[in-house]
Amino acid sequence: MFGSACPGKYCWFRYCFSAWRDSADALLRRAGVRVIFHAVVTDALAEGDRVQGVRLYTKQGKLEIRAPLVIDASGAVSYTHLTL
Repeated sequence: MFGSACPGKYCWFRYCFSAWRDSADALLRRAGVRVIFHAVVTDALAEGDRVQGVRLYTKQGKLEIRAPLVIDASGAVSYTHLTL
C-alpha cells in the first residue's frame, strides 16, 4: 500500500489515495472538525476587523457557520479581502 525509496539524491513516495482520505477523515473527526463537502462560500461574516464565520451554499441549501477560527484556504484570499 505504501512505499518509498531513496537510492541516492532523489526520493520518491507512493501512497494510496483512498487510505490517505480515510486516515485524514478519521483524524479530523477525532479532533472535532466538521467537514462539509460540495459547498461554495458565498460570503464571509465579519465583525470589526475579524472574520467570524462564513455563509455557504450546499446541496442541502444555505448554511451559516460561525467559528473561533476561520481559515481562508481559497488560494486567492478573495472572501476575506473583500469583507475587511
